[in-house]
Amino acid sequence: MKGNNAREGPSVSHSSIENIDKSAESVAALSEDVGKLAMQKAQEVQNEKTIREQIALAVGNESAALLELRHTVDKGYGLFAAKDIKRGTCIFKEAPLVFITQEASDNPETVFYISQQVSKLPQGQRCAYRLLHTEVDSLDPAAIRIIRNALARNINHADTNAIVQRKIDDLAIFKTNCVQAGMGGQYGCAVFLTYSRLNHSCSPNAHHAYNEREGLEMLHAVRNLTSGEEITVSYINLLRTSSQRASELQQWGFACACESCKGPGAPASKARRRRMFDIDQAIAFDECANPFMRAFSQPKYTLPQHITGKLAWVEELVMLCGEEGLVVDQMNAYHELSKRYWQLGKLDHAFEIAIKELEFQRVCYGNDYEPENDAAIWIAELQGQFDQRREAAALAAELILYEERSKAEKAAYQEGKKAWAADKKVNKKAKRAIKAAAERAGLTIEDAEALLAGIDTEKLAIVAEKLKGENDTENVKSIIAELRSITLQSFPKGMSHDNEHTPDRIEPTFGSYDTTNHSEYDKQYTLKHEKADSLCSDIFVDDNFYELFSPMPPIDPTFQQQTQELLLQSSLNPHYQATQITSYPFQYASTITPITPAGLPSLMSPSTQSHLFLSPHDHSSAFASPSFRESSPAIHGIGLDHGNRGRQSAMGSGIGEKLQCEDCLKHGNAKMYNRTPNCGPSRCRKHQKKFMKDLDAQMTPIYELDESIISYEDARQSKFPSVKALVYEGPGLDDWQTFVDQGGYWTYRFIQAANVPYTEADPFVPIDDMNNEDKAMHLHLIKQQETYNHKPHEETSKAIYTTRSVTSSLRILFQAILNFHRGGEAVYPIGGANGGYGDERRLKMSARLQEIEGILRKDKRVLMDVIEGRGVLAFAAHPVAYQARKQSNKTCNDRKKRKFDKAELYDEEHQQGTEDAKTSAPRRGKRSGRRVKALSFDPPEVSSEDLVALEDGLGGGEQSEDPFRDFAEHVGLN
Repeated sequence: MKGNNAREGPSVSHSSIENIDKSAESVAALSEDVGKLAMQKAQEVQNEKTIREQIALAVGNESAALLELRHTVDKGYGLFAAKDIKRGTCIFKEAPLVFITQEASDNPETVFYISQQVSKLPQGQRCAYRLLHTEVDSLDPAAIRIIRNALARNINHADTNAIVQRKIDDLAIFKTNCVQAGMGGQYGCAVFLTYSRLNHSCSPNAHHAYNEREGLEMLHAVRNLTSGEEITVSYINLLRTSSQRASELQQWGFACACESCKGPGAPASKARRRRMFDIDQAIAFDECANPFMRAFSQPKYTLPQHITGKLAWVEELVMLCGEEGLVVDQMNAYHELSKRYWQLGKLDHAFEIAIKELEFQRVCYGNDYEPENDAAIWIAELQGQFDQRREAAALAAELILYEERSKAEKAAYQEGKKAWAADKKVNKKAKRAIKAAAERAGLTIEDAEALLAGIDTEKLAIVAEKLKGENDTENVKSIIAELRSITLQSFPKGMSHDNEHTPDRIEPTFGSYDTTNHSEYDKQYTLKHEKADSLCSDIFVDDNFYELFSPMPPIDPTFQQQTQELLLQSSLNPHYQATQITSYPFQYASTITPITPAGLPSLMSPSTQSHLFLSPHDHSSAFASPSFRESSPAIHGIGLDHGNRGRQSAMGSGIGEKLQCEDCLKHGNAKMYNRTPNCGPSRCRKHQKKFMKDLDAQMTPIYELDESIISYEDARQSKFPSVKALVYEGPGLDDWQTFVDQGGYWTYRFIQAANVPYTEADPFVPIDDMNNEDKAMHLHLIKQQETYNHKPHEETSKAIYTTRSVTSSLRILFQAILNFHRGGEAVYPIGGANGGYGDERRLKMSARLQEIEGILRKDKRVLMDVIEGRGVLAFAAHPVAYQARKQSNKTCNDRKKRKFDKAELYDEEHQQGTEDAKTSAPRRGKRSGRRVKALSFDPPEVSSEDLVALEDGLGGGEQSEDPFRDFAEHVGLN
């Protein structure tokens, strides 16, 4: 029994021991689990602390005070409003942790680059980065294997798998949390620590944008947020259906449970989103210009064809976005709506909608950021169109007023003309009656005519009525005597009653309405609206002769000042303004006050004043010509046209009146001529033309210098005293411009004097400092001009100018250079040259004039290229040019056409240099007709050995060893 009890005992004791062991193991496991949970909880607390610290460092303490990090059951970590936040508030701005300038891909290079950037982060930021959410499905398993194999080959480390896995995890974190930088990721993509903690909602209350100027991600509240409300953004395009949105969100591994997707109003929201998607796709299809995309993407609905139908659809989209609370999409819809109103021509509605768009833009982006489709720029464009439309409306209203005024004036003019004709008929009868009564009273015919001249036309009928039927001679005499006393007292000063055709007498003349003088209002209106061409400028005109004077003070200075201001405003050139020019007899020239264009010297220098306005008794002045001394009628011209064309457009006083030609009277011809624009002040057209021709023949060109006079100043003073006041002798364009700005002006006399024909010497260059060889060359070229006959060469397509053509061309060229130099157009104002006149054509040579101006400034010499290939004028004082001219000389001399050696300076000779040019054979055969070019605008120093003797220097004899002596003998300087 004992034994039995002993067996049982151990048996019972063994079972108890086994139960005790099992309880101990469960307690140990439970204790281990509790320890793990505690450690996990502590780690979570530490991780959350790290995240909070890094967020505060990323956005700053001020922005961090608005945020509260919370952990939710279904979404993980999220950001909540720590206090109330107003709509439009910038919640935070932060810099990226990791940034790449390309799209994130699964290739090994991208993995290495991202891992390298992560490893460079500080410990806290690196820890916060690796605590971000990772979606396993964001990486393709096949891509993971390829990356793992590629990385394993490049990593030589014991723990290769751990390192490779760490790099792959960094890539997965980046792809899960990266956001595009800029529209469509144009700047790259990046991971932002704070933004990565924001959860998605299909009805977000905040909007994020990348500020490329600052390199920061911005977040703005798009509606008022209450304390404790979660801050959400949108990961996707919200103008999609619910199924499309759910499909796109699968890449982040969650399903949206916001109010629009799972809330009570979800069915109505789904219907609205479906309609919004259809309208958005229809708008995108309507604006798509790619034919392939249009062919392969047919939306369910398309916009109506008419603009009003399109407008209705866009308005519906704006309304639906507002109902859904999608602020950003509503802003974009406002922009589309504003464009549709603009297409419809309703600028006011487009402007109002654009203002609303700008308000939404300030909410989503703030006041300092300008997005790609900036509403402020669109508003500025609309404002510009508003201003243009307003100006056009004001101009149209003013034009209507002007037309009504003109119509009223024209009607009044016609009525006045009819009334004047009727009064004239009545007055004619009254005059006959008064004249007959005066004869009965014993007055002579002359006294009766003088009596009629003094009677006011309004009183003629009254006087005739008094004398009507009066047969008593005494009564007639008494009425006539009373009438004569009143008439004599009513004569104005300066009028002689002996001759009714006195200078102060104004005959009423009526032509067409267009030839009457416009009122000051009409002039100012025309000027204001850039119709200055129709204004009448008083110009004293002779054939090929322009002499412009400044106007004398008018009666009303206020109107004159206003007219001048409008003239300056209407001019295309800010400096070379059109001014109203009036002609006066010469005796008033000393009292003229010139009008100076804006921005130029206000007063002329005393020397210039004395040169321009000398005493009329000083016959050495530039006004010694009979044309200047004669008192001429003013001829109103439309503009400064050249020659007869400018005259044919003239109109106004003087044209059509009777005149006697003084030259015809010398030959016994007392015929009365009707004045035409081609007539002179006191000559008919025929004799005026002859007078100008004789005047040109008497002009002594300034280039005919005496060989004994080597100073240009001596030549000018001794040979040409009549033009010395107006001769320009400055070295370059600046001095010429100053001369004109200070009051200098063109005369044909001056142009003829300053003319330098086709030659290679510049008479304006002083030769006092020249050496003997340069002086000999210069004087030879000057002397050549005495005998050269400037006729076109038969075999040269670009013919040389005649002297008159060169004169006209210089006038055109200098005027064009001045206009262009002052900021205006390079327009030749008075037509072409060599007979190619044209007042309708405007010749523009901006590029060529810049080149000419540069030559004038650099070399103090003139180079003029003929317009439209009519000829070439060039200057080059280089002796090597003679080598290239030998063949030209021989051809010209053999034909006896001219004694002028035209230089053919070829590009290859210019490039080879002086030595090659001396030894090179001249080009023979028919000329190519290319333009003559200066050999060098800045010629090198040339010694006497460089001079090439001319073929006919010694009459065909042998040349000596001294080229300079041969050259001097040839030109007759010895």
